[in-house]
This record gives sequence, structure tokens and C-alpha cells, in this order.
Amino acid sequence: MSARGPGWNFAEFLVMLGAVIPAVLWPGDNLWTNDEPRLIANAWHSNAAWHPAWGGLWGNFGIRYGPLPTQIYQFLLCLTHDPLLLAALRGGICAAVTAASLLWLARSASLSPWFAGAVLVAPPVLQFQRLLWDASFTIPLGALALAALAAHLRGGALRCLVAAITSAAFLATIHPQALPLSAAVVGLLLWKHRPALRRHWKPIGIALAVFLALNAVFFGQLVHLIFTRLSGAVASGYPGGKAPHVAILAPFLGGRLLGAPADAYLPGGPDAWMQMLSSIIYPLCWAGIVLAAWRAWQHWTNRAGSKELPASACAVRDSLAFVALATVIMQGLLFAVMRVPSGAQYFFGTFAAHVCLAWLAVEALPWAWLRGAITAAYGIAGAWLSLHGMWTAHRDGCPVEPVQPTLGEQTALVQKLRSYDCPVVFSDVPHLLQYPQGVRALLLLTPQPSGKSGARLLVTEHAGVGAKRGEFAVRELGTAELVPESANLVDITPLPEGWFPADAGK
Repeated sequence: MSARGPGWNFAEFLVMLGAVIPAVLWPGDNLWTNDEPRLIANAWHSNAAWHPAWGGLWGNFGIRYGPLPTQIYQFLLCLTHDPLLLAALRGGICAAVTAASLLWLARSASLSPWFAGAVLVAPPVLQFQRLLWDASFTIPLGALALAALAAHLRGGALRCLVAAITSAAFLATIHPQALPLSAAVVGLLLWKHRPALRRHWKPIGIALAVFLALNAVFFGQLVHLIFTRLSGAVASGYPGGKAPHVAILAPFLGGRLLGAPADAYLPGGPDAWMQMLSSIIYPLCWAGIVLAAWRAWQHWTNRAGSKELPASACAVRDSLAFVALATVIMQGLLFAVMRVPSGAQYFFGTFAAHVCLAWLAVEALPWAWLRGAITAAYGIAGAWLSLHGMWTAHRDGCPVEPVQPTLGEQTALVQKLRSYDCPVVFSDVPHLLQYPQGVRALLLLTPQPSGKSGARLLVTEHAGVGAKRGEFAVRELGTAELVPESANLVDITPLPEGWFPADAGK
């Protein structure tokens, strides 16, 4: 069992620093494609109407997500309309909350803080916390819910109990993939800690009343959608998803979010050795599942005693193992029923559980030198992959095909377009033709153009010397100049309220 030694505070400081600095570095390199612009536009329109957002975006099953991510962006938009600063704030806040939560969890369960640092620099974790998405807010919020639960188990503090319940409640509204962790946290409290819930019903009731007030309209819509659409959504399954007998194995793939980059969302070309070292997280997660099952079995066969677990680090670890095991079991069942694919982006909601399982597996190793060596290897590999990938993308531009212009590149395009007052432009850039909402949402955040009107503009990929992949060039066409055959008209008016892609049904 790890003890808090004299170097604990220094380790926590380094972990926090190592999590936050990369998260706010080069915010213009964030992808800015489909959902992110719509989230920011919805937050802008809700602020303009002087009310909190009533709901979030619509999911693949025709069910609307909760409003919390949009409400967070409403608050950030009150601080700044600079898209790059907005991205830096989002990345820094998410990284800081996740880091603080994992360190809080480490203190409550006497776990090594260094493993938390290794997780936080993993390429998918870092990149998805930077991305201006809604579902990835479940990473910090899930970590906070599990950490608050562990702190309550260790000390019984009222504020920890309220924080655990409130975080779990909000977590479930962000995205359905977070339901397993939310249910496991609340389920343990209802099963083992009913006396504490009854004793503190007033502050818990106040916190839940605030939660319901912020989600009142959303819940009204949700009830209607569940009765009218859920059965059809379950029958049809995820578009292009996996077969149930394959999807149920998702709990064994949590390493996709905690390891080396494996899909087009993530930049960089990782070195084979570093990628192999980073992949050590897979057997750690698998060993954690086995260990959690063993701990749960031991507790079940020796369940005599008080209903509330004793406030010791060993008991906290047993409870965390049970919550994590219950989470991944429910995740497998949910994925099987809905036939959800096992991409890294579908592990946001259960992030904290998979981290906990791997962490417990490391702590169960018999030798301190082995625990340190594994943690160091995993952390160094993740840090190298993350920083190398970020630097490569910053230097050369988007490394994936087709090219996806970044937030900074689209912001630069908007600054060029502000010299004109044109509702449409011609363009042959595939990304702009498919995802015009990126530029249209950014136009909401900038003063309306007051430049030259009536001009015919052609937006192309910048092909000049020293240009990065994804940069735009804007050229004014002469009155008699023909438009290139490859170009089409693109609407660049500010994104209206409630806009969604024409091919995305509710």
C-alpha cells in the first residue's frame, strides 16, 4: 500500500503542471469540424436569448444529450469570444479538474500519484480533453465523481458525498456512454450508505434541486423521446456498429483511450517502440478486471460486519474495485444492446473506471521497483507520443487525410473574410464544402463584417511557399473571370439557432 511520503506534494505539483501545460499549448491546433462549432453556436444563441441552454446536441439514436457542456460554454463565452482563448480555457479547465480528481483519488486510496501523471499525458486523453467536444467532458466529471466517492468512503465527509452524487447525476446527462459509471457510483451509495443518505437528505436534496432546475426542459424532452424513439433505436442499433457478441467485449479495450493514438482524431506518427511501451496499459486494464473480480468475491464471501465499510485505504480500494468492475460489466451490456463500436471516443464516460482498474493492478505488484518501472515506461511513452504528435501537427499542419483545417486555420480564414460582406463564397476545399458550420460558427464570435460587398470570393487551399496543410487562401474573382469547375457555392452567413446538418435527422 502506497504511503504519503515527504515527496507527495511535490509529485502532485508536477502531475498537475504536466497535465495543464500541454492542454493549453497551441490551442489553434485543435480540430474544429462538426459538433464543436454547433456546441459553441448553441451556447452563443442561448446567451443572446438570456437563458441557460435547454439541451445539447442530438445523438446517433435520435436522443438529445443534456445541456451541461453547452452551459459550460455559455459561461466561458461570458469571459471571452476569442476562439483560441476559449479552446485554451476549455483544455486547461478539463485537464486541471481531471488531474485534481485523480490526485484526490490517490490520496483517498493511498495510490501512487505518479500513475495519475502517466495517464494524463497519454495522447488520446490529452487530445480529447483539448477538443471542444461535449462527450469528452465526461472525462473530468467521471474522475471527479469517483474521487469524491473515494473521499467519502475514506472520511465520510458530507461535501464529498454531495459532490459524488451531484457529479454522477450530471455525468449521466452528458452522454449515454457515462451511464455505467454514474449508475455504479450511485448504486454503491444506495447499497452500502443508505444511513448517510438519510442523515444528509437536506443538502443532497438542495444539490439535486439545482441539478433538476438546470435540466428541467431536457428531462421533459427526454421522457418523450424515450417513449417514442428508444425502442426503434435499440432495434436498429448504432449505424454501422458491431455485432452484440463483439460489442460486449468493449470493457477489454479501455486501453484505446489510455494508450497510444489509434485513429484519425489524433495527430502524429508515433515511434514503434514508444507505441509498444504505451500499449502496456492493455494488460494492466485486463489484470485490473481480474483483480477487481477477486476483490469483489472476497468481500462477498466475507460480508459480515457493519453495512458501511470501514474508513481505511484497503476498504476504499475494495469499494473502488467493485465500482469499476460493475461499471465495465454494465458498459459491455450497454454496448452489446446498442451495438456500439469500441472507438476511443466511446470510452470517455467510463474513463475513470478503466484508470482505476489499471491503477489497482499496478499497485498490486509485489515490488516497488517494478511498480515504478512500469509507471515510468508508460508515462514516458505517453509524454513522448503526445508532445511529438503535437509538435508535428503544429509545424506541418493536419497529418490526416482528408485534410481537416484546424481551429486556428479557420479562425484565420474568418479574419480574411471579414474584409468583405459576402453571404456566400466559392470554394473547392472539401472540408469547407462538407463542414461549413466551422466558419459560420466563428462568424458569430466576431463583429459582423463591414467591408466590401458584392465581391465574388474564391476560397482554396493555400499552396504558397511555407504554407501548412490546411491553410486557406482567399482570392477576389474578377467580374469576367470564370469560377473553377471544381468550386461550389458555400453559405458563410453566421450559423443560425438550432442549425444541424441536412443529413442528420433527429
